[in-house]
Amino acid sequence: MQEFARFGSFTPTEDFCLKAEFGYYNRNAGVGNAEEQLVKAWRVTPKEHDYPYAFYNDHDGTLLSYDDGIRTIR
Repeated sequence: MQEFARFGSFTPTEDFCLKAEFGYYNRNAGVGNAEEQLVKAWRVTPKEHDYPYAFYNDHDGTLLSYDDGIRTIR
């Protein structure tokens, strides 16, 4: 939880809960016409919230992707 929290803009508390969903993550998403490279992964979010979220590799626990939900418009 501490690794996940250090990327976000929130502070975990004693009653803080995370939701984890198992699925597949495409490492080549958004890379033109590249062939899919699927890995088993966990999507982790704060309970009852969509952001921030992170994808973790099921095999070795490495961080695959993180999104804090903040968008800037120019």
